[in-house]
Amino acid sequence: MFGGRGAARREARQEAMAVRDLMHGNIAGAMRHQERAEQIHHRREVRQEVAAIRDLSQGNLLGAMAHSAAANHLHNTGPNLHGLGQRHPVASAVAIGAVAAANASCTVTQVFTPAAAYAPPPGQALMTVVAPPGICGGQQVQVTTPDGQILNVAVPAGICQGQQFQVAYTARPVQPVSAPAYPGYAQAAPPYAPAAPRSQATMTVEAPPGAYAGQHVQIRTPDGQIMGVTVPAGVGAGQLFPVTYMPR
Repeated sequence: MFGGRGAARREARQEAMAVRDLMHGNIAGAMRHQERAEQIHHRREVRQEVAAIRDLSQGNLLGAMAHSAAANHLHNTGPNLHGLGQRHPVASAVAIGAVAAANASCTVTQVFTPAAAYAPPPGQALMTVVAPPGICGGQQVQVTTPDGQILNVAVPAGICQGQQFQVAYTARPVQPVSAPAYPGYAQAAPPYAPAAPRSQATMTVEAPPGAYAGQHVQIRTPDGQIMGVTVPAGVGAGQLFPVTYMPR
């Protein structure tokens, strides 16, 4: 192996870690590992050049030519992160990922799938979810729909903590209530009487552990109703916030 087997293994290990971080969306980590791989690669190239000069000075032309060829090979296949070159596929991938992240930060677009660009399948509804802390693309999270359903969804690729993405779900159908029919019997409809207005009630809710602003959480009202509510802005785990509901 050019430049020593141990150095080549260290370089390959750093490149593998760079690819891993790039796949997980960790651009900073990928660039850090790729920079270490470049340093190891450069030292391997310099070592071959020094060996070529040494053999040449000792009259070992074959050895000098072999080390020179190895140095040229390392130079032509070395990582080229800064110029986005195509000499090394790992370096190019890391560099392209870095540029993509920079472009994304300039556009300040954090919604993964805008509602205007994505229509849910027939019979389904859309809800917006904020990726919790420590969560990135490909991981599973549990969310509560506005109608109280608890779903396990996969975070889309490229989404990390604090960013938003949309989830399609099947809304619970509303069952119509119909009056029983009696054949041969016609009943006059009762006179219309407007229902007395119902007043809403307010309860205080404590944000559960790990909750954050914008997250959908499930609560139980004093009269036993299960509701899905959104944690208000500025409220974190353990903090109190008011919720308005309609008593039974």
